[in-house]
Amino acid sequence: MATELNNLEKAINSGLATAVKSSTIRFNQLTIEVEIEDINKTILFLKTNEKCKFRQLIDITAVD
Repeated sequence: MATELNNLEKAINSGLATAVKSSTIRFNQLTIEVEIEDINKTILFLKTNEKCKFRQLIDITAVD
């Protein structure tokens, strides 16, 4: 599982290099941080990219 998450993190960081501010894997979960302006691009990438193909969005968290 860790290898799959690491590969996913690399694919996201590579495909969204200008959008991802940070990414971390903790407690077997991948968290990515993007600016609000990049949310749509990020969600579309996660849904359509061959290495991702996300089907469900669980959380969007924001801090002011």
